[in-house]
Amino acid sequence: VNENEPFSDFDEFDDPGTIVQKLVIEMQKIGYNSTFPETKLIMGYGEATTAALDFLTDQALEKTGFQFEAPEYGTSQHDGGHDGDDDEIADETGMNESMSMSDDDPDVDDSSSERDAKRIKSNVDQVEWKAELDRVSQRLIVPKATIGDKNWRSFLDSSMEHLRMMDEVSKSLEPQLQHISRTVSGDIEQIATKEAIVNQNFRKQIDEFQNEKLQQLKLEKSHEERTERKKELAEKLDQTLKELEEVKKMMDERGNSMTDTTPLVQMRESLQRLRDENKELDIRIGVLDYTITQCMIKNRSSQKCISQENDDEE
Repeated sequence: VNENEPFSDFDEFDDPGTIVQKLVIEMQKIGYNSTFPETKLIMGYGEATTAALDFLTDQALEKTGFQFEAPEYGTSQHDGGHDGDDDEIADETGMNESMSMSDDDPDVDDSSSERDAKRIKSNVDQVEWKAELDRVSQRLIVPKATIGDKNWRSFLDSSMEHLRMMDEVSKSLEPQLQHISRTVSGDIEQIATKEAIVNQNFRKQIDEFQNEKLQQLKLEKSHEERTERKKELAEKLDQTLKELEEVKKMMDERGNSMTDTTPLVQMRESLQRLRDENKELDIRIGVLDYTITQCMIKNRSSQKCISQENDDEE
């Protein structure tokens, strides 16, 4: 991925189709070009997934500067039980490669010697490698029934026969394919001509349709604006209704307070109690006045008697 461009991030809760689409877009930025549909990558296996992984692997190796070197073959042998079969397979493979390479390139020996000069150094323990090889060697051996001393010759003859048959079939099919190609080309030209004629004959209808479409777009835009305006007015109306309800509630409270006679009745009762208390106070004041007057009279009469007695004594 290009380091100067941010990578589209995604998490485990995203839709698999969206993830694959983002991944393909990022891969296309670095040169990925495939004829497979994006939905093939959702399964996680198959030819499309293998092609994508192969492309990413090549890009990673190229980015890191990795280069393949010729393998280094060991001189030691293991378990003699299968050495003969392995030798036969190696001899036949080497014979086939030498024959095919010798037919194509006269300098095979020089190039092969140069490749053999390069070695791959591995950090794998040889003992562990031999143990793993002994474990899987039974599964890697092809039975002798399918590999004979001269089986490569039958493979070569079969390949040549198939090549000859393909040449014959291609020679017989080439005129037919050319005829089909000419027919398809003529049909395509006729379709293009018919399309031009149709476009020319219906140009007026097309222009009218485009004008109607523009008018429709304008009406849709106006409708959206009116809808927004209607929404705003509805909100204002709701707010006004709320305020009106509050005002009505206040007026009802004030009206109830003005027509309520309870305070007046309470005032009247209070005044009546005050009058009754005043009457009681007047009666008490009269009784007290009478009592005081009697006391004063008694005091005067007693004083007079005392003064007369004093006079008599003198």
